[in-house]
Formats: sequence, structure tokens, C-alpha cells
Amino acid sequence: MLSSSDAKRQSVVSVTPGVCVAGGLYVVTVDIGSCVVQVKWASGAVARTWKTSVRTVSMASRVYELGIGVEVLDPIFFRHMSSVPMGYITPLATAAKSAKNVFVVGHSSLFASEVLSKPNIALRRATAVKQAFVAKRVRSVIVAINVGYGSPVSFEIAESAQAANRRVTVYLFS
Repeated sequence: MLSSSDAKRQSVVSVTPGVCVAGGLYVVTVDIGSCVVQVKWASGAVARTWKTSVRTVSMASRVYELGIGVEVLDPIFFRHMSSVPMGYITPLATAAKSAKNVFVVGHSSLFASEVLSKPNIALRRATAVKQAFVAKRVRSVIVAINVGYGSPVSFEIAESAQAANRRVTVYLFS
């Protein structure tokens, strides 16, 4: 998506994080649907927009032909307004040690208190998991990505439903 030199001046952002996730130099499709990605300058201005349709997720796709495997780990959950992970990181860090690249994708709830008062809470969650992986000696390339409230598991307003949205999803590429 971007060359290493362009990545110093631009960033890749997914407009449709439920279908494709962007981070660093990469865009990864995670579900079927329409994928829209923007390349942005450091100022936030959009340099270009890239759109594609993901019609199938198949083990026969080009990424698998190249010998790259993708594994999605169980999500890591967080309390309301918190960037401290609930649960154990060690089993996930152990799994991540065997990957070449790791995407750590932060999500937030739909509650206005999280969205408005802490707009970067999802990135702080992803960064906290990345730091925990580094502390556990994961030597893979780890990219922390913020999708915020853009890819909810639940649209229900009940606290129990929103708790499922406050998560970090980890993708391993080997």
C-alpha cells in the first residue's frame, strides 16, 4: 500500500475496519464486504482513497500462496474508560512470539463518554497490549491500530453489550 519512504510522511487509515484493517504499510482484509482505505498526509489531508470489494476470504488467496498464515486470537477486554487489559496477556504473547508480524487492533464502546472524552482510548488499549507483548519478549514487528467505535460487536446500549465492544483483537501473520 505504501513504500517505506512514503510511510514516513503518510499513514494508511481504514474507513471500513469491519472489513479491512490498515496499519503501518499494510492493509489486511478480515471479512467480506466493501473495503475503503485512505492514505493521509501528516496534516490529516487525504492524499488518495483506495476501494475494493472483498468477496471471499479463502485459504487459496494470494497471501496464503505466498506461505503467509493469518491467525486471529481471542479478544482482550477492557473496563469502561480503561486501557488496562482484563485477563491474562501471557498466553497471547506466547502465541505472538511465533509470528513475523502482529497487528494489535483497539476498539472502543459506543458510549459517548468514551467516544467524546477519550477519543484515543482504543489506540491506548492497542498500545497497552503492544507494550505488554514487548515486555513478554515478543520480537515480532508489532503494529498498534486504532479503529475506535468503527467496528462494534454490538449496537445495544446495555453495559453488558457495550463491554464486548471494548476490546483489542490480535492478528498474527507468519
